Amino acid sequence: MVGVAGRSKACKTCKQRKIACSLEEPECKICIKSKRICGGYSRDRVFILDHRTKFSVEKSPKETIASSEEQSVAKSKTVKYPHKKTIVPAKQPRIVESTVSTNSAYDAIWIFTTPSTRAVYREKILEEFLYIAILDPTNSIGDMQGDTEHNAGNWLRMLPSIPGFTVALEASILAVCVAKLGRANNDSNLVRESLKFYVQGLYQLQIALWTPSLMHREETVAACMALVLYEGLECPGMSTEGRKHHVKGCSKLIRSRGPKSYSSDFAHQLFLSFRHIEIQQAITERRATFLAEADWLEFPFEAFDKPLSGELLDLVASITTIVERGYRLLGPANDNSRLVDPTTAILASRKLFDNTWMLDSQLHDFFLRFKDSSTGPLYWEHTPKNGLCGIILPEFESVFPIRFQFPDLQTAHTCMLYWATVSIVWAGMKFVHRVLPWLEIRQTENRDHAPFLIFEYLMTLPSDFRSKPPSTQHCYPSLNNRYDVTAPARNICQSMDFCMQKSMAGVGYTALFFPLKVAIETFSDAPGCERELAWAEEMMERIAKGGLRILDHLGTPMVKHYFMPG
Repeated sequence: MVGVAGRSKACKTCKQRKIACSLEEPECKICIKSKRICGGYSRDRVFILDHRTKFSVEKSPKETIASSEEQSVAKSKTVKYPHKKTIVPAKQPRIVESTVSTNSAYDAIWIFTTPSTRAVYREKILEEFLYIAILDPTNSIGDMQGDTEHNAGNWLRMLPSIPGFTVALEASILAVCVAKLGRANNDSNLVRESLKFYVQGLYQLQIALWTPSLMHREETVAACMALVLYEGLECPGMSTEGRKHHVKGCSKLIRSRGPKSYSSDFAHQLFLSFRHIEIQQAITERRATFLAEADWLEFPFEAFDKPLSGELLDLVASITTIVERGYRLLGPANDNSRLVDPTTAILASRKLFDNTWMLDSQLHDFFLRFKDSSTGPLYWEHTPKNGLCGIILPEFESVFPIRFQFPDLQTAHTCMLYWATVSIVWAGMKFVHRVLPWLEIRQTENRDHAPFLIFEYLMTLPSDFRSKPPSTQHCYPSLNNRYDVTAPARNICQSMDFCMQKSMAGVGYTALFFPLKVAIETFSDAPGCERELAWAEEMMERIAKGGLRILDHLGTPMVKHYFMPG
């Protein structure tokens, strides 16, 4: 070791050959002259074990170290930049045990002087992660291959084919992969190592964002997306703030690249995954998103066919603009900047009602086209014999005795996203439909048309003003079945059994949070839906235990409104 008296300072190759070393870095002249790969000067080693070398664990410590050193030297001689590796899932399921030695793993990866050694380490970790989380046939997620709008696994699958990893992407991906492997094998050491990779990824990403040649590379966007994924899976700060900051930073980065920068396969898959995250975050923050602009709805898809699920997400993006306008008009204000006169308030509310009505019509047309595109039924009813995903409590078993089955997971996710969107639109239509008559009464009572804050005025109305709007001279179209916002929410819950059995824990569960959260907010506003609400909250707890640990640190009750009006 360097700095220890009596120990050789030679590189690994010269030390093995038992010859004098010239001690140049990163490669000594002796190795260059003899055309050998210099093994570097680091004495830290990473031991990578799989099912073929697992027997060495049972040997004595000296034999294990010697065997691992021989394997490491052999790999350094024969493997150079092993990228573009095709990952083929094994025919028989395997159990990953002691796959990676966590002893000094974090220190070793960053002081390797041979790129081939780092690549071997990274690709081994990535291979095991993809096998467990995505490629393992025992996960029953083979039908997720075409799910381009809801699954982060699509761009993760493409990582082995990337010609070169930046340091930021390498650290960020290792954080996600090592955390997943640690959770899958109940290895707390791996989970702790993943946090070290996460911290290094943050540091390296900051460097990349300040480097002009790296700022707008696809690998930098992927590193940011990996950090967003890690925040959702591990939530190291035990709050949602870290993920919010990453999504905000990723949004600025993707927007700065421009809508025409996503023509490659990898960049396009990154954009699709980000699109779903950004639109949900925009609805939560009650702001419009740039993804609703015409250029962002068109240019990223010029080289690709936009699926129907992508057209649905276009409609969801347009909701963000309506949500922003609605809360700006009807939401609370900290100052008098939202003072409006009754006439202006009525005209703005009518326009808002018309916009939601038009969006509801577009959603209905989409669902008809979606049904026509399917060779069979989109879903059908099913009465399972066993409990829902292992739940055996009788109070939950009788809530939704009939569940939905789908031809594949992509269809299920699209239907759930459609029902969640319909719930938001119907709730908005219902709210504005009941507010308008009261605004007309306000206009009649205040003939001087004094400006007022609509939100403060609504707070003075009877508590049942939403359910019993007064009759006025103006006749608004009846909402008919749109008054029952719980109907699409029930459809979401009846689809959870299928999705939770098909989705991979953690990464695949991210697509279930949005529709289930909408259902929870809907049931919390509906009298008589206490059992449905308890059922949905129990499902959310199962998703949190399945890998989305950020749900344990929301900091607010699950029933608090983030997506639904109110």
